[in-house]
Amino acid sequence: EYDACLPPCDQNHPKEHDKCLSYCTCFTDHVQTLFADHDRMTQQVIQQKTRDAIASLQKIANSCNLKHWGSAAHRLKF
Repeated sequence: EYDACLPPCDQNHPKEHDKCLSYCTCFTDHVQTLFADHDRMTQQVIQQKTRDAIASLQKIANSCNLKHWGSAAHRLKF
């Protein structure tokens, strides 16, 4: 998740790399806590588009975004 997070964040915020590092670390740490099995997460979110799993990821994104950027995250797209 971290490798997928950092490049788009840096692209959207080219002058705030440190915030991107902090945000992506926050997001990745929380996702790994919620979904210990990466393959299962991929199956639930990407393949099955399970509403609860996507909602959980959105909550994590919102929480980390609020902490590091001061607002809720954009809607996650899968």
